[in-house]
Amino acid sequence: MRLSLKGIPVYQSSLTLNTKDQVHAMQKVMGESDICILLGHGLIVAGSSVEQGTITAIKLDTLAKMNLQAAAIGKVPSIPDEDIREFQNRTGRGNSSAEGLWRYYCEWLTKG
Repeated sequence: MRLSLKGIPVYQSSLTLNTKDQVHAMQKVMGESDICILLGHGLIVAGSSVEQGTITAIKLDTLAKMNLQAAAIGKVPSIPDEDIREFQNRTGRGNSSAEGLWRYYCEWLTKG
């Protein structure tokens, strides 16, 4: 839910970023976000480590699939503002480290 509440910037060009000017323009759109969707092309994910960036990309993929499934159902009610506030007030719960989730995905790959 954190990804969707923060919003995900979209860079409006589908061209592959080949020049410094193109990269700087994308970075301007990306701002402080750790994700930027490249319209019709893919996405950029940043993280403090390869593991963190990969997990962010996996979470975005999961969010996209959930939204696609919801859209297929039809009109889906919005999450109530009260629930969003409660979610945002949940600070300090759980481990924000990517380490545990990274181990899970690595083990999942070896068993798949």
